[in-house]
Amino acid sequence: MKQFPLLPSRFKWIALALIVLSIILSFALKDYLWDYRVEASTISINIINLGLLMYFFSRRKEDDEMLALMRLKTLAGGVLLLIVSIFIEAIWNCIEPGAFKENIAGTVLKIMIFVNVMYEVEYRKIKKSFDAE
Repeated sequence: MKQFPLLPSRFKWIALALIVLSIILSFALKDYLWDYRVEASTISINIINLGLLMYFFSRRKEDDEMLALMRLKTLAGGVLLLIVSIFIEAIWNCIEPGAFKENIAGTVLKIMIFVNVMYEVEYRKIKKSFDAE
């Protein structure tokens, strides 16, 4: 099986730095960007999404085909959840216009958090079972 191309492991720290920097800057500059709060929050959310994506695709020390397959299955589940949530949001906006004020970047942020958490949970389970053997 051909190995799925992943980022080097040092990108994990770059991704975490992007996430933390975006959160700190959004709190530090919230009074100065009041006129552009919608655009600033969208940019901040997209930077966090980029950091979460980089974290998800960064290589682990003990990566093998099983973990790569688990990573792809988790990502496929996240994409499916994203499609379902956008579909439900579209139907709900037809029933009650303006019910959801959230932008797509916020929805993608929720899905990226979900994907990363699910992968970490599965990764920890597998690592714990390997350590027990």
